[in-house]
Amino acid sequence: MRIIKHFNTGIYNIMFLLLFLTQTSVVQAKSIYVQTSFTTQELVVILKEKYDNVQVLGDKQVAFTIDKHSYGIEGWSNGFTILFVSNVPMSYKRINQWNNEMRYPRAYIGDNKVILDMQVVGLQTGLNKQHIFEAIDTMHFGVRVFMAARHEN
Repeated sequence: MRIIKHFNTGIYNIMFLLLFLTQTSVVQAKSIYVQTSFTTQELVVILKEKYDNVQVLGDKQVAFTIDKHSYGIEGWSNGFTILFVSNVPMSYKRINQWNNEMRYPRAYIGDNKVILDMQVVGLQTGLNKQHIFEAIDTMHFGVRVFMAARHEN
């Protein structure tokens, strides 16, 4: 009860306030530029900063290379899809096992080839080139794990 009585006096309120203000840190938000859409050419410029053999395949379709692996990006209204096509045959059972165990990338068989894809959404709220690089790095890591796992069993 005594301590409460001390805080009722003006000098202790001021001291408490000063102590509180000096102990809190100031957090400054860093603004990040994001875009809600990318043209094919903007995507090419971004990809050329980090990846090799960047080529336009069509409207909002771009191919590039990482470590001798070819990838594609296909844009759509709410985001984009990163694709990787493997010529290594794999059974449906093995594809299903991969999809049950791994979150990224998803695997399926199309045109007698194994296709891995990862969809990236977020264009409505905005993306920047760092988001694109992180998504591609995640996809590339998944492809490396996939390529190593295909030899198991």
